[in-house]
Amino acid sequence: MWRQERMGEKPRRTWPEAVVRWIEETSHKASHDDDLCHLRWLDPHLKGLMLDQIDRDRLRTLRATRQAEGVSNATVNRTLSVVHAILRRAERVWEWLDRAPTIPLLPEPKQRIRWLTREEADRLIGELPEHLADMARFSLATGLREANVTGLKWSQVDLERRVAWIHPDQAKAKKAIGVPLNTDAVLVLRRWEGRHDERVFAYQRHDANGALVWLPVSKAGGRAWRKALQRAGIKEFRWHDLRHTWASWHVQSLDFGQSILPAGKNRSLTYSWSRQVL
Repeated sequence: MWRQERMGEKPRRTWPEAVVRWIEETSHKASHDDDLCHLRWLDPHLKGLMLDQIDRDRLRTLRATRQAEGVSNATVNRTLSVVHAILRRAERVWEWLDRAPTIPLLPEPKQRIRWLTREEADRLIGELPEHLADMARFSLATGLREANVTGLKWSQVDLERRVAWIHPDQAKAKKAIGVPLNTDAVLVLRRWEGRHDERVFAYQRHDANGALVWLPVSKAGGRAWRKALQRAGIKEFRWHDLRHTWASWHVQSLDFGQSILPAGKNRSLTYSWSRQVL
C-alpha cells in the first residue's frame, strides 16, 4: 500500500476480477453470450493468474491449446480477441495494467456464403421436430436471426396487420426492426397460437408430476438440428445460414416488394438489405 501511495505503483489485479468487471460493463453487447462461452473456456487456464502474469508467452500457450482441440482458426481468434479486449480495457480504461500484451491472430479463410435450394430446405424441414421445423419455416420467411426467432414473444406480433417487431435491445445493430409477415410466416404463427402464454415457439416436456407442459425454446441450432442435417444429407450448414438462404431466394426471385418490405417502400432498399445479408 505504501508503494502504491508514495511511488504510484498500480495495485495488482487478478484475471477473475477483470472478468467480473468486463461482464458487468459489456452485458449490452450483441455478442455477450458468445463472450461468456469463451470466458468459460478460459477460466481454468487463467483463473489463478494476476493480470500482469498474462504475457505473450501465456497467450501463445492459450492459442496452441485451443488449436489442439481441433477447432477452427476463427474460433481460436474469437477466444484470443476476448482476452485482448479485456486486457486492453484493463490498460486503457481501468488503468490496471501498464501495457496489455497481444499476439497475432491466425489467418482465416474468406467466408463462404452457404444457402439451401428449396428442395434441400424441404428435405431438412421434413427431418426436424415440429417446433424446429416451424422455426426454420419462419426464419426462411422473415430472414430473422436465431436469437430473434427463439426469443419472439406474442406481444411483438400483430397478425391482423401482418407485422412483427424486434426491439432495439434484441437487435444486433441496437435499432428497432419492423418485420412484415408474408403468408408463410402468418401460417406458422397461427399454428402456435395458444401453446405458450408469452413466447411464440415452445416445445413439450413432462414436469415433475408427469404432466406435459410447454417450455420456451432457448436455442434452435443444437443437437436435434445437427442430427436432422445428417439425416437430410446436408453438410456445413448452420442455423444462421437460413438467413443467407432467405436473402438468396429473394435475390434470385427479383420480387422483393411483397415479401420483404411493406407496400410502397423502395425496392432498391430491399436489394441493398439482401446484399448485406449475403
